[in-house]
Amino acid sequence: MAVPKHKELVAKGFIPAFIFDPKWQKKDFAVPSSKAKRISLYYKLVEATHYGIMWLSQYRELRVLLQARIAFIDAYNAVYDNAVSNSKK
Repeated sequence: MAVPKHKELVAKGFIPAFIFDPKWQKKDFAVPSSKAKRISLYYKLVEATHYGIMWLSQYRELRVLLQARIAFIDAYNAVYDNAVSNSKK
């Protein structure tokens, strides 16, 4: 069975097209301030890393970038949630 190309997965809606955009990849990453938007972006990035094509050598750098941005959102959420819980004490 042939491995689907990323354009096929994008066309079917499995992987967001923006992650293959070189401008997005090189742009400074800003975590959305809205928690709902952060969660949505987080799951889009996580889902994208689960597709088999991301584990091909040609997508290694992109996969590393996605994982770094996922970790950044995780860290932001941890700090944010800690700040919110401390403010309620």
